[in-house]
Amino acid sequence: MMDIVKCIENIMEEHPEMDIEHVESYLLKGYTSVKSIDPVILENTDIFKRYFQIYQYVRCRVSLSEPIDNPPQWMVNVTHHIEKNSSRNSIDD
Repeated sequence: MMDIVKCIENIMEEHPEMDIEHVESYLLKGYTSVKSIDPVILENTDIFKRYFQIYQYVRCRVSLSEPIDNPPQWMVNVTHHIEKNSSRNSIDD
């Protein structure tokens, strides 16, 4: 289900003029023609959105924890920016 949620989110980011209900309807129609989905799962899309956000956050944190010898300046800048913003939006807050 996370793949469906992310796909819809990406479509809406690239085409904000589209009707989200229309996008969801057509995407689910195509998806369910190949694979069935439990209707209860469809009612919990917010859980999958949150899971994906946490997944992205953890991937960033793990990447930042890996040491890099002589990183280019742009990487240092991006790392500082991410660390600054993640500390402001920390899960621990």
